[in-house]
Formats: sequence, structure tokens, C-alpha cells
Amino acid sequence: QEAGIAVTWAAEASDQEGDGLQFLFLVDDQPVTGWQYQNQWTWQTSANEVGTHSIVAKVKDGAHNQDGDSSKKASFTISRPNEKPVIVELAADKASPQETGSIVTWTAQANDAENDRILYRFFLNGLPTTDWQSSNRWAWTGSEGEAQVEVQVRDGKHAEQDGFDDRRSATFIILHPNQKPAIINFSPDQLSPQEIGSTIIWTVEFMDAENDPLQFLFSLDGRAVSDWSDSPVWSWTASAEQIGQHVIE
Repeated sequence: QEAGIAVTWAAEASDQEGDGLQFLFLVDDQPVTGWQYQNQWTWQTSANEVGTHSIVAKVKDGAHNQDGDSSKKASFTISRPNEKPVIVELAADKASPQETGSIVTWTAQANDAENDRILYRFFLNGLPTTDWQSSNRWAWTGSEGEAQVEVQVRDGKHAEQDGFDDRRSATFIILHPNQKPAIINFSPDQLSPQEIGSTIIWTVEFMDAENDPLQFLFSLDGRAVSDWSDSPVWSWTASAEQIGQHVIE
């Protein structure tokens, strides 16, 4: 039995003359009662008594051996109390924040001192998203807003049917999907046509819903004339070889 339990020992004895009998109980050869007429003794076990013990009951009628006329011995083992499982980590496979629609897999790590089978149950904003399961993972498709994710664990030896032995929670933020930047105007500072040798400055007007830093690339007739850069302006000085119509992008 586990430490902390109360074990009641009872001795049955008979005497041919029907004399009044007295009983004495010992644990590991040490008396735990005095001589008594009661034939029972309750042993309130404790954590410092973990291990195997020898329990002895003695009986006497007072007319023979004052140390006892008969005895019986039994062996009894006290084990450590079964410990509750403990959650050591609840982690997501992606860092917060993520965009709406992202699949975030949550993993709970729990320890059980006796290696009992651990069951897991996941919650989202206080509502269960799984039943009790042996898997310590849950895949969540995030929707916009701040979410509270919780996991509970149990080993079936402590909490009641709807209870749990340990719990842990984490907060995760899901953002609206990042919008693509958009070009709202692209124009030169001079009207077409212009003579060769003219310097024409092309400027991009743009918008980005999240005000992300943007990069720009310019091309002439399908060929890049710049690298990606944070400048929305490109300066073009037309040469003699470029007489004609061109497409700037």
C-alpha cells in the first residue's frame, strides 16, 4: 500500500479456559501498543516508513509467560505515494504572431515519476478542442485574434473523471493575413516623346496596408536596369542606340 494509508490489523486468538486475553503489536520488533484487551491496532503509515516491514501480534492470558504465550508474524510493504504527472513544457512549432489560416502544432511535455500512462486534453479559449488522448500534440488552424491555449494532463490515479492533475496555458496571437503591396501610379517626370540624351525620372507611387518596408526593381523592354532596392525612383538617360519606342516597368 502507499504511504499515508491507515491499515488495521486484527489478531484472532482462542483460549481453552476462556481466560481474558491481552494483545501486543510490534512493527520491526518495536512495540507500537502496550498490552491491551483490544485485538486490533490501526497503523497510520507515513512517508518515512516506505519499505517492507515485519508486523507481529502477541497474545497472553496472564497465567503463563508475561512476554506472550503465542505470536504471529506478517510481512507488509509500504510504497511511495503515486505522484501526479507534471507538465514541464507547452510549446508551439511556430512563434507568435502568425497569420490567419496558419497551422500551429502544440506539443506538451509531461513527466510522471512512476512512468504511468499520461492522458492529455487541449483547450482553446476555455473550450475543449480534444477529448482525453494519449497523444501530446494538437494541430490548430489559427483565426484572427489573441488566443489562450491550455493543456491538461492526468494519469488516472488522482483526479476524478472530469478532473486533471496538472495544467499549463500559453497565449498566441493570430494576425490578419499580410496584404501584398500595390502600385497605384507609375509615371515619368517628362512626357513622351523626348530626345536622346534627355534624363527622365520615373517614380513609383505605392501603398502597403501594413506599411512594410518595400523594394523596387525597374526594367526596360523586359530587361532589369536596377537591382532590388528601397528607392521608388529610377533615372534614365536615353542614348542614341535607344531611339524608338520602349516599355518601362
